[in-house]
Amino acid sequence: MATVFWFIVLIGILIFAHEGGHFLFAKLFNVKVLTFSLGFGKPIRFGKFKLSFQPGETEYRIAWFPAGGFVRML
Repeated sequence: MATVFWFIVLIGILIFAHEGGHFLFAKLFNVKVLTFSLGFGKPIRFGKFKLSFQPGETEYRIAWFPAGGFVRML
């Protein structure tokens, strides 16, 4: 069971690093980033608590389908 847990953690780190590269290059070339998401679909929600926040123009979220991630640009 511990092996599965660490596999999921490693994949999560790899997805974050990959999508982070897209995010950083978009910002470097002054492209507006609308969404930075780990996973696909709607953000994970537990009652009123949602794994999503938007401090500025970009929404950061963790979504339900953990098969990758995406950076949505304008």
